[in-house]
Amino acid sequence: MVLIKEKFVEAWKNNELKVGGITLLEDRVVVVFKKEVEEKKAEGYASKD
Repeated sequence: MVLIKEKFVEAWKNNELKVGGITLLEDRVVVVFKKEVEEKKAEGYASKD
């Protein structure tokens, strides 16, 4: 059973994503991808009580 979405693998192949970590479990492998984003000035605000 393959649970990895093809779009993430293709983005990784195109150097759009980097591997952030790999976790080996008994029945599967979990691959965490990370993506660099451009910082920008925040607009507005948010709060939570």
